[in-house]
Amino acid sequence: MPEAVCCPKCWTWDELGKRTSCKRCGTPLILADGRTVIEAADQGSTAPLVPAFAGNAPALPMVRITRAGVDWVDIARFFTIGYGLLVMAGLIALSLFIPSVKVPVTDPNTGLTTIQIVSLGPAWAIVGIFVLAFFLLFAWLTKFLIARIIFLGIDGLWIIAALSRLGTGGDSGGLLPLAQLIIDLAYGAVLIMSFVSPRPGSRS
Repeated sequence: MPEAVCCPKCWTWDELGKRTSCKRCGTPLILADGRTVIEAADQGSTAPLVPAFAGNAPALPMVRITRAGVDWVDIARFFTIGYGLLVMAGLIALSLFIPSVKVPVTDPNTGLTTIQIVSLGPAWAIVGIFVLAFFLLFAWLTKFLIARIIFLGIDGLWIIAALSRLGTGGDSGGLLPLAQLIIDLAYGAVLIMSFVSPRPGSRS
């Protein structure tokens, strides 16, 4: 079965023949593994290649893949959004367990006190919107160095508070401060790595 070749500029496929360039535009044809027909014949460079999309740099039809480092800023953003979703899940759980509250109301004329049931649905919805907006704003601000420095300082205060609660709380309620401490330590480590490790310049 003849091997298929592709023109990275016209983005058309054809069977491998005697031609090494596209009959429409003259761009060197490539194989399915990314090598040009000439490279495959000569067994030249072994650097991985991928075809450029149509209209993308016609003078350079091949785009080399370079390894990019870990983007700790993006990880910090995902961490922030993930924490926000965790808080949202907690609010949803509270709205299910506490959908309404009973409020005593005293009539000033008669002095009689009645119990009224107040639905908390609208209140939970408003709080949820504000919480989501709050964490999305934090995730957007994470791209700025000064914001990450401030967030690291706030995170340090939360770590100190969690340690103090663990030191004085005993067994009761100790799981929540411990979970908070683990999350804060992980977030602080991600922020520190965003200072130490530079962001990848390009992913071309």
